Amino acid sequence: IWDSYVLFKPKYSFLLGWAGWSHDGWECNVWNQSNPTQKVAVWKTRPLIKDEWVHVGCVFNGTFLGLYINGTLVASNNTVPNYKLQNNTIGCCGDEYFDLFIGSKNQYAYNNLSWNGTTDDIRIYNRSLSALEVTDLYNTVTPSGLIGWWTLDENASKVTDHSNNGFNGSVYRAVYTLSGRVNSAYAFSDNDEPFNHTYIRINHLSPYVSNTLDFVNGSQISYFGWFKSNKDL
Repeated sequence: IWDSYVLFKPKYSFLLGWAGWSHDGWECNVWNQSNPTQKVAVWKTRPLIKDEWVHVGCVFNGTFLGLYINGTLVASNNTVPNYKLQNNTIGCCGDEYFDLFIGSKNQYAYNNLSWNGTTDDIRIYNRSLSALEVTDLYNTVTPSGLIGWWTLDENASKVTDHSNNGFNGSVYRAVYTLSGRVNSAYAFSDNDEPFNHTYIRINHLSPYVSNTLDFVNGSQISYFGWFKSNKDL
């Protein structure tokens, strides 16, 4: 396996995934708005264990990027050169550059770039959570500042944004399951068919985050979820 994208905002803004090709562990990436070819990454070597739920996420405040696993900071970079996250208003190539993808890099990615497992309770915050707040989140307490919250409890073709900001999404071949970490969830597979893989697409997130989350001027974001692999790696 190469890289499994579990959460990705295209046009190079932010990423959470399991990097099998390079680190054999979880990885966070953020890209610099003023120079989109620049990115900062932090990672932690940690095998995927079949059927083990893990809570994974990233916290970024402009100069610090941290990776948390099960409520604990496991890797960080506090020398980020004052990055401003890419706001995605500069682009060319279609709506996919403005959307958020769960379970895959985009609608074209497959096999090595898709998640093979179950995903539950995805959350995005418009600020940098403290270490205590991340621990609270792991213990099911909800910090303030949610701009996107997908519980993935809907057995339907759509998923609802429970932050009440209206960022609902569409389900593409992901399978609803009652075996979630928090209630129900969706299962994804890394099949070899480029137009038949599984993902959830949160449409047109950029008009909100560029104006209210303010990637250009604010440079703060936290994003988390629960993930369970279908196999040992």
